[in-house]
Amino acid sequence: MAIAAAYTHLKAWPRDALVVSSAANPNGVIGGSGRIGQKHQIAALMDSLAPHYSDDFWFLSYHAMALSEDGQLAVARAKIEQSLAANPNNAHGAHGFAHVCYEGGELDAARTFLTTWLTYPREGFFYGHLSWHLSLCEIQAGEWTRALRLYRDAMALDRHSGGPQQKMSDGAAFLWRSELAGHPRDAAAWRALYDYANAALPRPGSGLADLHVILAQAVIRDDAALDARARQMEELAREGRYRPALTFRLRRGASRRSNTGIFRRDRGARPAHRGK
Repeated sequence: MAIAAAYTHLKAWPRDALVVSSAANPNGVIGGSGRIGQKHQIAALMDSLAPHYSDDFWFLSYHAMALSEDGQLAVARAKIEQSLAANPNNAHGAHGFAHVCYEGGELDAARTFLTTWLTYPREGFFYGHLSWHLSLCEIQAGEWTRALRLYRDAMALDRHSGGPQQKMSDGAAFLWRSELAGHPRDAAAWRALYDYANAALPRPGSGLADLHVILAQAVIRDDAALDARARQMEELAREGRYRPALTFRLRRGASRRSNTGIFRRDRGARPAHRGK
């Protein structure tokens, strides 16, 4: 219903930026729906809205992100460069550039850009998340010391500039990808994330954040918490308020995989290519 309402609204008021951002965000009303083909659906929506925005730097940054998520990297790169040329201080533009480079395998370009751009005020909402993007590039480049420094400086719970869901997602994703790349488990950091999730995110609501809560619960081996969260998600799904099919599958295997050493078994593996 929310997706249909967004389309109806934007047909009448295509320049309602608040609704556009809710629809175009990769974790927004469409991206968080769990629908097959959601990436292409967002890209097509942004294509249809583009004539109403001309060279607006904000819209271009969102449009580029949508196109990169849909695999249209050459067009996405041109649009994000246009956005940054119009306003190089736009955090959404910097975020879009990080996505385009990462999806396109342009590791050095992303590292150079983000290292320079992160003179952005550290209390800014995107500082922690952009630091996370840079940390992925450093892990992939084999620069573990730099990646760990970024984590401790900008992604640890007491340093991250974002809200609870972003803190949970970025922190858990960094620790997980670090282990996939062969680095030792930070048990204290996982325990801190687990405790934080219990306090700040006690019930499910966002699929992306919930996935990372589940990761922390699996690492701590709290099967009771995993079962409780699964029941809560299933209840929301029955009410039509949640589409957690992928999360359900991950949850069902999470405890078993953690107990058999999924993180340790994958040492040396390249971190998953998709950013967020």
